[in-house]
Amino acid sequence: MKVTLIYPAVGRNEGKPYVRAWQMQPLSMAVLASLMPADVEVAFFDDRMEPIDYDAPTDIVVLSVETFTALRAYRIARRFRERGIPVVMGGYHVTLLPEEAADEADAIVVGDAEPVWKQLIADVLDGNLQARYDGRGKRVLRDIRPRRSLFADRPYQNITLVEYARGCNFTCDFCSITAFHHAAQSHRPARDVAEEMEETGSCRFFVVDDNVVSQPAKARELCRELTPLRINWVGQASIQIASDDELLAMLAESGCRGLLIGMESINAANCLRNWLVPCSSLFPSL
Repeated sequence: MKVTLIYPAVGRNEGKPYVRAWQMQPLSMAVLASLMPADVEVAFFDDRMEPIDYDAPTDIVVLSVETFTALRAYRIARRFRERGIPVVMGGYHVTLLPEEAADEADAIVVGDAEPVWKQLIADVLDGNLQARYDGRGKRVLRDIRPRRSLFADRPYQNITLVEYARGCNFTCDFCSITAFHHAAQSHRPARDVAEEMEETGSCRFFVVDDNVVSQPAKARELCRELTPLRINWVGQASIQIASDDELLAMLAESGCRGLLIGMESINAANCLRNWLVPCSSLFPSL
């Protein structure tokens, strides 16, 4: 059996290179590849970096879909379905708009893939692919080891992506992360993350969590595990971190060299509901 994984681009302009800043390793693809049984052949196309071979033999095509890549993903799916190749779609956009995605795919995965992937592959082998697989509410973030060999021979940016947590505990009503994860955050064991980093041989990392400090106690656990590695890493955080001098110091000691902070809303009600400190202490003009 052969499974083809495709990571869609936002869109492609003929004769023009894709935006270099967006050419980072698609971690979700490596995680999916790691879930495949040993006897399943895996092919991979990164639409941002290479042409897709629509004529290559395959038993099934799998697309990871985000809202900004949805239209491109649907166009790709149609090309394969015209050949009679079944298409599976998953990701944030599929979970949040499953009816739309279901019109463009033979099967969709809502929520996490890990809890349902073994059954999905078994159903493909049996010729009994179901229309929907639901991985919500079954999350266990242990023993995750992305198959990074998938990225070989592609000129990705020189930074290694690693996941510690999924979700965020904040309840921001404008945020897709809240909608997808229902204001919850689940963590891998911090020791597992440190071991994975060591195994990669890299010293530059992007911790892809949507909010690495959503649970400060968990952030401290990660810092304690990463400090002995003497690595450099960046991540994403909420502005509440500005009020926690101790955690800021631990982050710096662990090798954190930058945090992306998104100012998504200037509504004071959002700030007071979600942050651990009043907005007025960080932004006196509010």
